Amino acid sequence: MRVFPDTGVLLAMVVFPRDRSGGISLAGEVLQLYEARAFDLVIGQAVVDELDEVLDDRFARYRPQAVCPAQAVRLSPGSTTHTN
Repeated sequence: MRVFPDTGVLLAMVVFPRDRSGGISLAGEVLQLYEARAFDLVIGQAVVDELDEVLDDRFARYRPQAVCPAQAVRLSPGSTTHTN
Protein backbone atom coordinates (compact mmCIF):
# COMPACT_ATOMS: atom_id res chain seq x y z
CA MET A 1 0.00 0.00 0.00
CA ARG A 2 1.19 3.55 -0.71
CA VAL A 3 0.38 6.48 1.56
CA PHE A 4 0.71 10.12 0.49
CA PRO A 5 0.98 12.10 3.75
CA ASP A 6 0.94 15.87 3.95
CA THR A 7 3.70 17.86 5.63
CA GLY A 8 1.89 18.00 8.97
CA VAL A 9 1.61 14.23 9.18
CA LEU A 10 5.28 13.72 8.32
CA LEU A 11 6.33 16.38 10.79
CA ALA A 12 4.24 14.80 13.54
CA MET A 13 5.72 11.37 12.77
CA VAL A 14 9.25 12.76 13.18
CA VAL A 15 8.77 15.29 15.98
CA PHE A 16 5.77 14.10 18.00
CA PRO A 17 5.62 10.28 18.05
CA ARG A 18 4.70 10.47 21.76
CA ASP A 19 2.14 12.61 23.52
CA ARG A 20 2.87 14.78 26.55
CA SER A 21 2.26 11.94 28.98
CA GLY A 22 4.74 9.70 27.14
CA GLY A 23 2.14 7.53 25.47
CA ILE A 24 2.21 6.84 21.77
CA SER A 25 0.48 9.49 19.69
CA LEU A 26 -1.56 8.88 16.56
CA ALA A 27 1.47 10.05 14.57
CA GLY A 28 3.57 7.56 16.54
CA GLU A 29 1.17 4.78 15.58
CA VAL A 30 1.52 5.77 11.92
CA LEU A 31 5.30 5.76 12.34
CA GLN A 32 5.19 2.27 13.86
CA LEU A 33 3.10 1.03 10.94
CA TYR A 34 5.61 2.54 8.51
CA GLU A 35 8.52 0.94 10.39
CA ALA A 36 6.65 -2.39 10.28
CA ARG A 37 6.47 -1.96 6.48
CA ALA A 38 2.69 -1.78 6.45
CA PHE A 39 2.92 0.85 3.71
CA ASP A 40 5.29 2.87 1.54
CA LEU A 41 5.46 6.64 1.78
CA VAL A 42 4.79 8.56 -1.42
CA ILE A 43 5.99 12.10 -0.97
CA GLY A 44 5.55 14.94 -3.46
CA GLN A 45 8.42 17.35 -4.01
CA ALA A 46 6.38 20.24 -2.60
CA VAL A 47 5.91 18.27 0.64
CA VAL A 48 9.64 17.45 0.80
CA ASP A 49 10.49 21.12 0.30
CA GLU A 50 8.01 22.28 2.95
CA LEU A 51 9.17 19.63 5.43
CA ASP A 52 12.80 20.70 4.90
CA GLU A 53 11.85 24.31 5.52
CA VAL A 54 9.85 23.61 8.68
CA LEU A 55 12.52 21.29 10.08
CA ASP A 56 15.24 23.85 9.43
CA ASP A 57 13.22 26.74 10.87
CA ARG A 58 11.63 25.13 13.92
CA PHE A 59 12.84 21.58 14.56
CA ALA A 60 16.48 21.32 13.39
CA ARG A 61 17.40 18.77 16.05
CA TYR A 62 14.91 16.30 14.51
CA ARG A 63 16.38 16.49 10.98
CA PRO A 64 18.40 13.24 11.29
CA GLN A 65 15.15 11.37 11.96
CA ALA A 66 13.39 12.76 8.89
CA VAL A 67 12.88 10.90 5.65
CA CYS A 68 15.82 11.84 3.48
CA PRO A 69 14.86 12.78 -0.08
CA ALA A 70 18.25 11.49 -1.24
CA GLN A 71 17.12 7.99 -0.24
CA ALA A 72 13.88 8.34 -2.17
CA VAL A 73 13.19 6.62 -5.47
CA ARG A 74 11.48 8.64 -8.19
CA LEU A 75 8.13 7.21 -9.28
CA SER A 76 6.91 9.99 -11.51
CA PRO A 77 7.55 13.70 -12.01
CA GLY A 78 6.78 15.59 -8.83
CA SER A 79 6.59 12.62 -6.50
CA THR A 80 9.01 10.43 -4.61
CA THR A 81 8.62 7.32 -2.54
CA HIS A 82 10.55 6.09 0.41
CA THR A 83 10.28 2.46 1.34
CA ASN A 84 11.38 1.19 4.66
